Amino acid sequence: MRENVADAARICARMGLVEAFGHVSARLPEGGFLITATRPLLGASAAEVLQLSDEGEIVSGEVELLPLETPLHTAIYASRPDVGALCRTHSPHAVAWGARSAVPPLVLGLDGLSGEIALHDDTDLVVDIAAGAAAASSMGDADCLLIRANGNICSGGSLSGDEFPGRWIANYQAEQTMFDTGWPMGPWRAPGSCVFAWVMHSFIDELAHAGGRDPLELRLELLGDKDEMPAGGGGGAAKGGKQAAAAYNVARMRNVLKFAAEKAGWGTK
Repeated sequence: MRENVADAARICARMGLVEAFGHVSARLPEGGFLITATRPLLGASAAEVLQLSDEGEIVSGEVELLPLETPLHTAIYASRPDVGALCRTHSPHAVAWGARSAVPPLVLGLDGLSGEIALHDDTDLVVDIAAGAAAASSMGDADCLLIRANGNICSGGSLSGDEFPGRWIANYQAEQTMFDTGWPMGPWRAPGSCVFAWVMHSFIDELAHAGGRDPLELRLELLGDKDEMPAGGGGGAAKGGKQAAAAYNVARMRNVLKFAAEKAGWGTK
């Protein structure tokens, strides 16, 4: 996990989301969270990542490396159990819009990938419990918080339980691991499901091979005989009690698989 946090920090730096400083944190399954040291993110290392308690107290790490805005992360994790990670950045565009005390308007459909953006109309650094609570209150159920003239902080969960085959399996867990490729990176022009679908289906192919099953038949069996899968059926309930996604048209999914298999001559070669 420490490696993942450090990798994410360096990726943020390479994408130009910070001019120097910022911080990345990730919630720990056993409680508390990890956070990068108060150094430029491009030089983030796993060895300097600090472990903190739910209250923001140091469990391991050097006190002089603790970021000033640790209370911001502490308060958001305390108020938002759905949040699994946070990135505090100062990209030029975020700073410019924050200086205007305005949330950027959506111009392209791709902009919707940022999720809901809230505004915290305070220019001060979030360095104590009261300021952290105020920022978390401003964020509410939003995905990102734009801080007046002071960059932003964005939240993330984990892989969605709504992705196939999540809703169809009673005991299902999906995890992801970040790694630093060493290459400059930019936004991916698609929803997350487009990025992860090939990973999910490659693993299903591995399961089919291990079990001596036909990959197409295994997928059709997973889909079952219902024509619709309700929203949030596989751990996809969203924050605030809202549904994370619409129902799946399972009949259409089955037909797509069968149609693709027919056109590819599946099972005949």
